[in-house]
This record gives sequence, structure tokens and C-alpha cells, in this order.
Amino acid sequence: MWKLGINYLNFSILAKPKVDLGVFSPYLLLGPRIDFEVGKTTNFGDLSSYDNFNKNKFGVKFGLGTDVKFANLKLLAEFVYDLDITNLYKNENVEITSNSF
Repeated sequence: MWKLGINYLNFSILAKPKVDLGVFSPYLLLGPRIDFEVGKTTNFGDLSSYDNFNKNKFGVKFGLGTDVKFANLKLLAEFVYDLDITNLYKNENVEITSNSF
């Protein structure tokens, strides 16, 4: 099995409007992000063919979640979607994109 890992450091600025309902505090998340490549690994040879991949990715994060107050604990449940605005790689034959939940 081929394995390729491209690792990024993510920075986001997120708006988080929240409604306090006592035990639950639901909220929305929305904002821009930038990812900086910090490393690549593979188990199948030379990585030089991946040098043309974008080193920085720009995108938008959005999602929803809730804080739950339980005794002296504050728990968090969140669903976040990362939408890339830029491609990882693109030429006349291939387009590689990345999005995540």
C-alpha cells in the first residue's frame, strides 16, 4: 500500500456567536484559515515529485457545536467543515483538492 503524508500547521480566525441556554450553549463557527506545510513523508521512494504541490493552503472553516455544563465539567461537541479555496496541485491533466470534516 502506498502511503503519502503531507503535514500542515493550521491558523484560523473564527467568529463564534453563542446562545447560552443554561446547560447547553449552542454556537456557530465561521472564518478564514491558512495552512503552512511543515513536512512530508512517504513509504514509496522519492518525494521530489511532490515539490510542485502548494506549500500553503487557503480556505474557510465553518461549523456548529455546543458547550454542555455537567457538574463541574464543561464538555464540548463540535462539527467543523474545512473548505479549501486553493488546490493542492493543478495542471492541464490533474487537479488535486482537499476538504475535510
